[in-house]
Amino acid sequence: MRERAEAAVVVLIGRAAALSAASGGGSSLLNCFARIPDPRSRRGIRHSVPTILGLCTAAVLSGNVALAEVTDFVAGASQELLAAFGAHRGRSSRLRAPHPDTVERLLAGLGGQSLADHVGGYLMIRAGVSGVGAPIDGPVLLPALAVDGKAVKGAIGVDGQIPYLLAAATHGNSVVIAERLVWAKTNEVPEFQPLLWGLDLAGWVITMDAGHTVRAHAEFITEQLFAHYVMIVKGNQCATRRSDTSPLQAGQTRREVCWVRWLTWIRKVKGTRACQETGGRVQ
Repeated sequence: MRERAEAAVVVLIGRAAALSAASGGGSSLLNCFARIPDPRSRRGIRHSVPTILGLCTAAVLSGNVALAEVTDFVAGASQELLAAFGAHRGRSSRLRAPHPDTVERLLAGLGGQSLADHVGGYLMIRAGVSGVGAPIDGPVLLPALAVDGKAVKGAIGVDGQIPYLLAAATHGNSVVIAERLVWAKTNEVPEFQPLLWGLDLAGWVITMDAGHTVRAHAEFITEQLFAHYVMIVKGNQCATRRSDTSPLQAGQTRREVCWVRWLTWIRKVKGTRACQETGGRVQ
């Protein structure tokens, strides 16, 4: 528990710094990149982090996805594009594009989560994502955020596995404001709370798939984010289904709560099928 609490504090500090940098750096993406720590030694730096990341962003927006395609695009950038991103000027007074090795070295040294937090904070500010402050009278559509995980197409990690990201995106315009890497030996559930920690989502509605229909997520959303949730209940949550489909009748007691707890224990120990069979005999 102590290690988990310390990890939560680290996530909150990093998220707060990223949101503060995004809100204080204006609306420019280069200003957002300028607040990302440079992992390189100060000696011999010709191209800044905003210049390299800006050119890489332009490469991706131009349809270049693979790393080799991105470095080729950056190396062959025009003088106008290099000037727009503040490239280094050589002795011949011409702007010089970053070398492919420089681009690869910077991308390898940057912390992926730190970069995602800073960019997510920038997109969050641009999308106007903030808590619903004043009480709402009457029926109204609340802003909603979808949480889902997807494999990164065309990417492969150092371990040979395809990276899998858990992301939070706004409904409607689909702006991704946060994402976290899901490691190969785990799943999306442990990354759900770190994904949303520190975000101002009070009054929002969080939607998710059935894999996140767990009590801890519901308590986290309502008690810490002060938000709402829409969860999907399928056959693998048979205890929840029994509690929802068996309301109290006239003269009944709360004994079904004990059955729900018992069925939940069976599901954890014996498996889903045993829980379903036992639930049928109980009914």
